[in-house]
Amino acid sequence: TFFEIGNKVAANPAGAKRVVEAGMEIGNHTWEHPNMTTLPPADVPGQLSKANDAIAAATGVTPKLWRPPGGLTDPAVNQQAAKAGLAGILWDVIPFDWINDSNTAASRSLLMTQIKPGSVVLLHDTYSSTVDLVDQFIPVLKANNYHLVTVSQLLGQRAAGSVYGSRE
Repeated sequence: TFFEIGNKVAANPAGAKRVVEAGMEIGNHTWEHPNMTTLPPADVPGQLSKANDAIAAATGVTPKLWRPPGGLTDPAVNQQAAKAGLAGILWDVIPFDWINDSNTAASRSLLMTQIKPGSVVLLHDTYSSTVDLVDQFIPVLKANNYHLVTVSQLLGQRAAGSVYGSRE
């Protein structure tokens, strides 16, 4: 499942379209990637709706899931997500790929020690080292009888406004 930043989708709609055409699930990662808990409340709905609109225009798919930037959300933001028809998805495995960008061994070690059946892993496709890490790690997962699925395949339909996982 790819959680896409709306303004990046607007700048490169073909990239988002490739994700959907490849059979991946696409979700909303807000319009500009702000800390949603510190935005003026009046700005929260636009962050969600503008991203949904850009994703829908590029792919024909309107997201039902969103990932708060930094995993930062609160009841007021979740209420606005519910109004937008979005369920929040956080994670239970975080290999800190954005911190370990030049050290894939550190991220790989975190993945190996944290992952378990049913895990939702947070990774960032904007780092070439993360792409390399995933390319190396998928065969290891498959060799250990893991099956890679979308968030919705793993968790089923989520209620709008609900939040799965943790930022811990």
